[in-house]
Amino acid sequence: MDYDEEQIRDVYANYGAAMYLAQTLEHGIVNALVILRLPEKDKCTRQDIDEFIEGRFQKTLGALLKHLKSGVELPPDLESTLTEALNRRNYLVHHYFREMAECFVTRSGRCHMLQELQNDQQLFEVADEKLRKALTPFREKYGVTDRVYEEEYSRMCQKLGIAP
Repeated sequence: MDYDEEQIRDVYANYGAAMYLAQTLEHGIVNALVILRLPEKDKCTRQDIDEFIEGRFQKTLGALLKHLKSGVELPPDLESTLTEALNRRNYLVHHYFREMAECFVTRSGRCHMLQELQNDQQLFEVADEKLRKALTPFREKYGVTDRVYEEEYSRMCQKLGIAP
């Protein structure tokens, strides 16, 4: 494989990683919306929660953010990071390869694309981490501690037959 082929592959791989992390953030927002419903947990069945989650995954990321903001006041830095992540995610999905077509055909252009995609990956990770930290007091108040997460993760790994 020559350098150009490897670099092209790396652009696609980094685009895929960025989109994966954008979806991870989306899942984090849906999880946040579930956490915000925990005060109602005695009124909800497992089926209610599953239907709520499924309904949220039918929404756009922008609609999920709007729903989240209506349920809790977000710290300004988190809100701006989530808005930036939303804008970058939408750009990647709807415009990226079309607008970067000229860059894609040159080595230096692909280097620029790789740096940009790595920055996007970092943005999505930072947004997800800030969201997780902001919601920690809410989830812990209702017994969803880090230990509960770890136990669920171990249970899932055991079910799949893999090491945690």
